[in-house]
Amino acid sequence: MRANIGRHTAVSQAARDKQEVILDFAINYRAEQENMELKALFERLDKRLEYEHKR
Repeated sequence: MRANIGRHTAVSQAARDKQEVILDFAINYRAEQENMELKALFERLDKRLEYEHKR
């Protein structure tokens, strides 16, 4: 019985570790998307400011 409890704990830990890796990947992926969106926004704003400055 004890062997099964230890095995179950190891399996549960492995499942939690896998979930954590997937969650970390999802968070990092979304953060990178947001970074790219902000970069594009800042580039557009920069072009607008340059245009307004030249007028």
